[in-house]
Amino acid sequence: MAKFISILTALVSVPLTLKYLGVERYGLWMTASSIIVVLGFSDLGMSSGLLNSIAKAHGNEDKQSAIVSVSSTFYLLLLIAIIITIVFFLIYPFVSWGKVFNVSSSQAFSEAGPAMMALMILFAINLPLSIVQRVQWGFQEGYVNDLYQIGGNILGLCGIVIATNLKLGLPWLIIFFLGFTLLSTLTNYLVQLHFKRRWLRPQIKLMNFKVAWKIISNGSIILILTIMTLIGFQTDALFISYFQGASAVADYSVVQKLSTIAILYWAFINALWPAYGEAFARNDHAWIKKTIIHSLWLSIIGGLIIGGGLFLLGNQILKIWVGNAVTVDGSLLLGFAVFVFVSGLIGSVAVVYNAGPMIQKQIIPFICATLCAIGLKYFIAKHGGANYIIWSTTISFTCFYLIPCSFMLMRTYFNNTSH
Repeated sequence: MAKFISILTALVSVPLTLKYLGVERYGLWMTASSIIVVLGFSDLGMSSGLLNSIAKAHGNEDKQSAIVSVSSTFYLLLLIAIIITIVFFLIYPFVSWGKVFNVSSSQAFSEAGPAMMALMILFAINLPLSIVQRVQWGFQEGYVNDLYQIGGNILGLCGIVIATNLKLGLPWLIIFFLGFTLLSTLTNYLVQLHFKRRWLRPQIKLMNFKVAWKIISNGSIILILTIMTLIGFQTDALFISYFQGASAVADYSVVQKLSTIAILYWAFINALWPAYGEAFARNDHAWIKKTIIHSLWLSIIGGLIIGGGLFLLGNQILKIWVGNAVTVDGSLLLGFAVFVFVSGLIGSVAVVYNAGPMIQKQIIPFICATLCAIGLKYFIAKHGGANYIIWSTTISFTCFYLIPCSFMLMRTYFNNTSH
């Protein structure tokens, strides 16, 4: 339900903001947001490590271990947020943000710096508060987090409506949109850790760097994979903006937003993570083999339906959705259609690796795929254009991740002499 509301919010917010901001300022927002997404690795993998620590403590009914883990994670993330903020404000006056985002209009040029500042401040505030999501997942209460996410999406949409009706600039639009969303996370944090589980609220006296390091170590592999994913999948807008300007980002971002409808079936695949983990613990290879096959079929069918629909009906949908605000070439739609199909297959394979003992074996393929993707993004953005840059991710992760990792899975779980 949370994923559906997230998609619905995007479907409503994109035409509102695109029409209000115009192509270049909307592209500026999407490019700046890409930088913030890439900064997601700054939690050092502590989020994933905390989830595992909470789940273990909950299973052992060890409250002391849980509170030490939460306190250590919260205050270390708070320290990281403070450092990031200080560094940003030190470099802020010396950076020509309009040139960084390659914008041309005077309004976009003047808003580039303040917009980036608004995003950075909200990101820093959210960083330590976001532990509440992992705490809820650790206690197997992910549905509660989903409810708050739904509330946050609705509040964010309300923020956009308010900002556009007040005729505010891009920085204030960002503050109203993400700030209102952040209110939902803050409320969730206060309710969960200061009322429902007061014993779990972070206490600085319980901050333990050894525990924090252990949590980082537990999440280090996921951190590496997360960094590779962010760089490989989330940097297209940066390359497009650098070589072609923020205006070129708008067309790409609108199609990218439309393609996120694939989240509806990707969510089912990701939900298998804990189930795979339990099956690995039981050495239930028959169930693992059967589920891999079913998830791959789901990915193939879902990818064909959504990817095919995006390619065949994309222009008609965009015409109804955003009118004439953007002009999309069929090559961009084809690129995203193939990307949606391949991403589903990659997700089906990756979730098996992430949940089990083979997690380390995907690091080298992931690194190779990411490095290849970055090289292709640079070349395509410079010589080919925004319509083709999505192929850099599709080709790289198909050749260097999907194919080799699929063969490793086949040898491990589909060879009768193995196990």
